[in-house]
Amino acid sequence: MSNIQVHMPSGAKPYGGFWRRVVAAIIDWVILMIPMWLIAMMAGFSILSLATMDPEMMAEDPEAAMAMFSEMFLLMGAISTAIYLLYKVGFEASGLQATPGKMAMSLRVTDREGERLSIGATVLRTWPWWAPSAFLALDGLLGTMGMMSNGIGLAALVSWLIVAFTAQKQGVHDMMAGALVVKKGVQFEAMGAGVPA
Repeated sequence: MSNIQVHMPSGAKPYGGFWRRVVAAIIDWVILMIPMWLIAMMAGFSILSLATMDPEMMAEDPEAAMAMFSEMFLLMGAISTAIYLLYKVGFEASGLQATPGKMAMSLRVTDREGERLSIGATVLRTWPWWAPSAFLALDGLLGTMGMMSNGIGLAALVSWLIVAFTAQKQGVHDMMAGALVVKKGVQFEAMGAGVPA
């Protein structure tokens, strides 16, 4: 791997800063919540309607009621994980190199040399989005009612917040995948060569 310099022709900072990335994430979250809400409503009503058909079950058989809630955690966690992975990996590992939120904020995801990330690197990079949902499914399977997903959600939040404090505006998830989030128009050049990489 050669030593690569990342810069903007205008001299502006080349990396997608914290607030620009926050706005992109909010846009993506709004887009993702539409299918998530629809699925949650369908899955939630089908599982919770069983409990509401027989209100005495909640009082008489709390284990059965907990089993239903665990089933809902498992189902929602599995579906959410699949949706997050399809959305984030589908967009960021594609030629677009950006989700709709990142495109709206003129950002793209690259490796350290400006190339598109592999699917594996993109899955790794996007863990803060999908891992809490995957652990929600595991919570449902183990009956831990969100304890594991809350812990991994806190780790995801820390990974996102670190973006504000690093020189290349990378979170832990970006560093793990060898990824950069850069502004549209950024140039990557081999240092000392004077030739675009």
